[in-house]
Amino acid sequence: MFGEKDYQQLLLIEKMVEDLNFDIEIIPGTLVREEDGIAMSSRNAYLSSEDREKAKVLYRSLRKGKELFESGERRVSILIKAIRDNMESVNGVLIQYVEIKDAETLARIENVSKPAVIALAAIVGLTRLIDNIIIGR
Repeated sequence: MFGEKDYQQLLLIEKMVEDLNFDIEIIPGTLVREEDGIAMSSRNAYLSSEDREKAKVLYRSLRKGKELFESGERRVSILIKAIRDNMESVNGVLIQYVEIKDAETLARIENVSKPAVIALAAIVGLTRLIDNIIIGR
């Protein structure tokens, strides 16, 4: 069982199992969120209450990107800019990456024309957090 929280890792493991013809079934586990929207992770225990408040911007930013997509925006560059701008509105959040890739292959795309994953990583306080959301499903 692999969780969708680390979506890229899940796809990589699925591909490896397929390529190496292992007799293993990978069962994707749904990304679970805590009440405040933060993706459930053992790393959350390292967040101070102040950092936890800041960390909420990750999911808010993913939702902002999804809302923009649902309103008709398909250009990856515009979606990423909106997500980054939202994240940068909170002091103390160091963005490592914001990417939008094909949800099946993780290939780079310029426009979203089929399901895609918005994935991000940021350091909040001393804790590295990752999160993602699927759009276009």
